[in-house]
Amino acid sequence: MIRSIIILFLIVMISLMLFKVFAQNDGVEDADDISRILANQQLIIEKLEVIDSKVNILKTRIR
Repeated sequence: MIRSIIILFLIVMISLMLFKVFAQNDGVEDADDISRILANQQLIIEKLEVIDSKVNILKTRIR
């Protein structure tokens, strides 16, 4: 349940970032924008992995 929420959040964030870039450039892709999006995506993934591990630790403590 929690993982599906995290994955959904990740998909929404990536979609919003891509929409923002395409809206600014009127569909023209800029390599700097794409690399910035990929870097942001990687940071989001790392943060979500940390959150997921903390949730798993809390689950084991509750049990």
